[in-house]
Amino acid sequence: MYRTSPLLLFLLASIFFSCSESPDQTSIDEVSTPPSVQGTQEAETRYVTLSEKQSSDLSIETVIVERKNTEFPVIVSGTVAAAPEHVALISTPVSGRITKIYAHEGEEVKKGDPLLEMESLEYAELAANFVEARAEKTYLEQQVNRLSSLVEKKISPQSSLDRAQADLSRADARIRASRARLQAIGIDNETINSWNGDSEEEKAVLTMYATIDGKINHHLIDLGQAVNGYEMLMDLVNNDQVLVRGFVDPNDIPYLQPGAKTKVSQRVNREGSRSLESVISTIQPGLDLENRSIVVNSHLITENQWPVIGQSVRVEYTAITPDEVISVPMSAVQYEGQNATVFVKLSDLQYEIRRIEIERILQESAILSSGLEEGEEVAVSQVFSLKALGKFEEFAED
Repeated sequence: MYRTSPLLLFLLASIFFSCSESPDQTSIDEVSTPPSVQGTQEAETRYVTLSEKQSSDLSIETVIVERKNTEFPVIVSGTVAAAPEHVALISTPVSGRITKIYAHEGEEVKKGDPLLEMESLEYAELAANFVEARAEKTYLEQQVNRLSSLVEKKISPQSSLDRAQADLSRADARIRASRARLQAIGIDNETINSWNGDSEEEKAVLTMYATIDGKINHHLIDLGQAVNGYEMLMDLVNNDQVLVRGFVDPNDIPYLQPGAKTKVSQRVNREGSRSLESVISTIQPGLDLENRSIVVNSHLITENQWPVIGQSVRVEYTAITPDEVISVPMSAVQYEGQNATVFVKLSDLQYEIRRIEIERILQESAILSSGLEEGEEVAVSQVFSLKALGKFEEFAED
């Protein structure tokens, strides 16, 4: 025998009564409050009510919301470069020809060790000019002393002494200029003062020395090669310290400050990785156009020659919010479509379903822009059960 469904009978009865109602029987409240507005008002505040048994069985854990500065990691890719003052470019200050090479690529040198020698006519000419100017000054000093004695005895006129003193001043200026030119190409005062004018052949050979401790990275010259002034010959790198350049999203820069902790790591194999810790040294103010990011610099002391210059690494910065914010554990957050909500505890038997706005999702928590106030209590366990009970109550009301 055919049996009518109770749901079908309910729908037929509803249609019957709705059709039998007169249009003029519509209440004032129904006219003044459209159904869409009523639904919105009802959706603004929703609750989940538990029985004593449900509350006991679920044993819901909660946390109290606090407003505080929150730390979180910012993980980016980075590259390793030579640290400032730990790399030196060796270039020739004058033109010449390489006559001797003391160290080659990969060899370790100490600061002050000779690297190469070169014959240079320019250097020889500078040295000769200095020796000549010094000899002239010595002669003029003697001349001034002699004329001073003659002027006192009224044998020579004062004008002769004045002329000699002017010549001495010009000679002294030429010496200072010659010394400055020699110092500019790397000749120290001790070497300059040792010249006596009898060994001009030695002055044609310019020796270049290491300016830092390190290893020769690139060697760009060969024995007997002619080089021009200011041409790069080689570079030295000290790998005891490197510069790690992290490429950070501009939106994350407000959370980073110089001095913040930095962790540089690289995966060695499937089982693990190696890492070293440092701090942020500087944050560059402009956008790196190639990577569309802000470059964050960290000086890092290497360990067993790692990391290597030119290597790509993973960089983790410890960021902190500049202002106090409210954050909740991710275990408290559940989604209804695109909307994030939490269950705010009103009592042991009642929870409010509160919509929240998330500013940033972290690994285990979320920073909120709105939705909660400091001191409120939210559920962090049995969230799925609360959501199910809330849906059951909605269906029961319908």
